[in-house]
Amino acid sequence: MDRHILSQISSEENNKKTDFDSTVYFDISVRVPCKIGSLDEMAANLRDAVMPVLAEQLGRFMVETDTRIKVSPERKKDGYRVKENGVPRTYTTVVGDISFTRTHYRDRDGDYVFLLDKVMEIAPRERVSKGVAAEAVNYATEMSYQKAVDRVGVNMSRQTVKNRTHSLKEVAVDVPLTRSPVDELHFFMDEDHAKIHSDKGKKNVMVPMIAMTEGIDKSNPKRHKVKNPLYIAAYKQKTEVTFDQLFAVADRKYDLSNAKIYVHADGGKWIRGYKRVFPDATFVMDEFHITKRFKELSSFFGPATISALHDCINNNDKGGFYETFSKAPLIQPFNRKQACKLNEQLVFFMEQWTGIVNRKVLNVCGSCTEPMVSHVLSERLSRTPCAWSERGLDVMAMIRAYRANGCKITRKDINTGIADKDREQNELKKRRERGYEKYNKYFAEAGEELERWFKEKYCKNAPNNIIDVSGGVQQFIKRISSQRL
Repeated sequence: MDRHILSQISSEENNKKTDFDSTVYFDISVRVPCKIGSLDEMAANLRDAVMPVLAEQLGRFMVETDTRIKVSPERKKDGYRVKENGVPRTYTTVVGDISFTRTHYRDRDGDYVFLLDKVMEIAPRERVSKGVAAEAVNYATEMSYQKAVDRVGVNMSRQTVKNRTHSLKEVAVDVPLTRSPVDELHFFMDEDHAKIHSDKGKKNVMVPMIAMTEGIDKSNPKRHKVKNPLYIAAYKQKTEVTFDQLFAVADRKYDLSNAKIYVHADGGKWIRGYKRVFPDATFVMDEFHITKRFKELSSFFGPATISALHDCINNNDKGGFYETFSKAPLIQPFNRKQACKLNEQLVFFMEQWTGIVNRKVLNVCGSCTEPMVSHVLSERLSRTPCAWSERGLDVMAMIRAYRANGCKITRKDINTGIADKDREQNELKKRRERGYEKYNKYFAEAGEELERWFKEKYCKNAPNNIIDVSGGVQQFIKRISSQRL
């Protein structure tokens, strides 16, 4: 049997006036059908019912703020003359589309301006708020642009999410200057291989990633984890710049004077750049690549030969390894291509000998470069058969590392568009010069009036402790009266 929850927010007549405005705010009846025990359905129905109401009231709230600015003495003193009344605008926020009207002014210099837009920090031709865009960009780091739109649940296109992602400001973790003493510092270095669009079709490119940690935490025997990781991902950036950034971050966070530094990697060409900034670091070959090489050798050599090669590594006998490898009997004949493959294996062991021996001999923590790359980069960049643009791959790699460091994209990181970065700086400069901040008080006054009206209208007979700073409505009203939409 279905049960209906009837939430009557207001039962007053529509023609009654309030102290806040002639319009009756929150004057709706929300009827939410739900089955017994279906909490998820009830929550979804309540959200769908309440969100349009909040959007409608915020639109009226914007009109009230515009009216207060219009009749203010500051507006007349500053020489803003009314050009047109009631200019409509629709703006997408976290509660949905807000429709409102505002007044168009002409200033003393002959420029036209919407003071309400300036006070609310809404850019010209901006249809989606930066808060919504930031939320969508955060989702887009985990899923496709279309799925990010569906998750946010507002009226915007996937192209808008893509544009806001591509125009994102450069973000990086703010590392405080602590220079904490540390015994060991481990750098896990590897790269992801993604596809980009080019004139000749799809092209494979490399996206380097570095993780700086203090080692492995083994306090939980069932699940080890790295200590205080910090990730750096850099596509289309010179290797020298990447390692300079790495050294600057490490030197700022740790006291490197007595720290033992280990570099865990597969020995790639770009990785060798660490020697310029950390000349005393110890290179340790990633265990995954050693195991992979021996697995490939098992198709050429028998178990006895493989065991002998392992013994040579454990004893640091490079000459013995070469001799055993060269003279070992093959388990089956092979062709020219397989001969080249076998020779490639030998070259790898000879060139990376020191790192391979260090992995087997030294008492260092296990290597987790491959899982790190998989979780931080590959999950979004290369695991699906998609191809990126140069800009898209660069920004997405940056955001993935930023999110892996425990940070989130906020409205302050959002640009209206790539071509609008300079315009935004000019807007901030003009805002300071013309003193738009003086009109913020009318926004706050409208918020305080809404809060006072809400208490008088709905909380007259409520206990004194029913409205406190932890209440959801109270928090909402406080927020809209002190922050931007």
